[in-house]
Amino acid sequence: VGIAARGFVREALEVVYRKRRRGERLVPVSLADYGSRVAESVSRLGFEALRIVPHSFRHTGPSTDAWTGALDTVGIQRRGMWSSELSVRRYSKHAMLLRQLALLTRAQKARMRTRAATFPKRLLHALSAI
Repeated sequence: VGIAARGFVREALEVVYRKRRRGERLVPVSLADYGSRVAESVSRLGFEALRIVPHSFRHTGPSTDAWTGALDTVGIQRRGMWSSELSVRRYSKHAMLLRQLALLTRAQKARMRTRAATFPKRLLHALSAI
């Protein structure tokens, strides 16, 4: 977790960990179910042009960390458990991230900013209700 702006992630993981039953997976969702949920969300949000798939999230965090300066290349490598710095360098190139953002409409960008601002509170509320 480790990034101050994402402190809510630690809190969310603690809630999930406390609520799981002994021997139960931390997140009891299959890869197929996760893929279906991602596809449904992409469609509902109108983000089809971004071609988001489950594996996209493996790259979004490191790209965002590099773009915002939240982590340097070594920090990104450590967090992502990549053995080679070479495999991490692509995240310091922001062209792909900027191309993706350029595909969004002004309304989608505004909605995305609003949702991002309220996401931590909504996530913690949803987890508490489980």
